Amino acid sequence: MPNHVTVFAILAAALVFTDAAEGKSASRLDLSEWVGEWSASDEQMLTVSLPEKKTLLFEGYATYGANDPDRVASGGVNMGEFSVRVPSSWITDDNEIAFAVGSEGEAIPVDEAEEYDCVIEMRLDWNINWIDVVDNRMCGGLNVSFTGQYEWVVE
Repeated sequence: MPNHVTVFAILAAALVFTDAAEGKSASRLDLSEWVGEWSASDEQMLTVSLPEKKTLLFEGYATYGANDPDRVASGGVNMGEFSVRVPSSWITDDNEIAFAVGSEGEAIPVDEAEEYDCVIEMRLDWNINWIDVVDNRMCGGLNVSFTGQYEWVVE
């Protein structure tokens, strides 16, 4: 006959499984889970590294029209990029992070962003190896966006 500790362990495991099945994070993941190369398309790349113990470096590069030979030939390719160090304390227990890129390239809280600052929101779901990204369309040239579902690039 199971004791109360066994019953609790079974219930806790069931809750974790239920959250994972519904796409919810059971708890905040280790920072190393963010690290790697991520891609949403041929024109959207994200690199995450851990340069310091409690800081993530997010580097994004996106284009619009780079796969169109006519746009390339006419110089009509638009691009956007960012490189910003963000404190790990900004990551929520649900593995979400939001930041704005200031005029000097520094990370600033979203609520302190100016009207034309690039604002990025991310959610890591390691169960299915992707990062959902939404931006405010201020992170590059015309039609450039980092919004997408980024899959981990296996090397």
